[in-house]
Amino acid sequence: MRRRRPLKISALVVCLAFGALACGGVKPTVSVSGDPRAESALANIADTLAADRDGRFSTLLACVELTRVAAAITGPGPVTLFAPTNAAFAKAGLSCSKDSKLTEAQSVALLRMLALHVTDADVRFSPPEGFDAKLPPRGLELVTTKAVTVESTLADAAGTALVVTPDKMVSTIDSPSKKAKILQADIQAPNGMIQVIDTVLVAPSKPSFPPQTVPKKPFE
Repeated sequence: MRRRRPLKISALVVCLAFGALACGGVKPTVSVSGDPRAESALANIADTLAADRDGRFSTLLACVELTRVAAAITGPGPVTLFAPTNAAFAKAGLSCSKDSKLTEAQSVALLRMLALHVTDADVRFSPPEGFDAKLPPRGLELVTTKAVTVESTLADAAGTALVVTPDKMVSTIDSPSKKAKILQADIQAPNGMIQVIDTVLVAPSKPSFPPQTVPKKPFE
């Protein structure tokens, strides 16, 4: 039985403190995402996270299930999720429970924070198997000797982008000093990539937007 815990307000973001969700799942079949030539698979990024042997993403999965970000990481892709571990959420003073009821303000804050961690491209540090530079998978962003900037699905007045560096760090373009370390790179899920990070990225300090202004792609 999951136990509901009371809401807390974090100094980091107006967001959430609920109990963690225990997640299970089967090991997914893997194919190259974003490539029309690749065979379709049943599993997705959420299934891949749930199948983690050490259960490192139970808090992330619980938070995702409370928002429409779930549609982004279970859709056809290509998509990359910069996935904070349970320890990263604990360090930020944040947690979620699937059973919790959120106010509208809390739901917007959570959506705003999670959407920052998603981009509609395959962000990789090494090319996929059988990579052909003349016929690359759509939406592929390779990080090699130079930093790569990709748009996150968090859209507000000024837009938001993520900067991924060859030394496996990621930050928002407007907060370059606040970096998350990529602990494990290039985990291939059937519909996209997972980059495991040690820190929850913080959305820019701007007025919260209504949830309906989140871009349709890749939420549809």
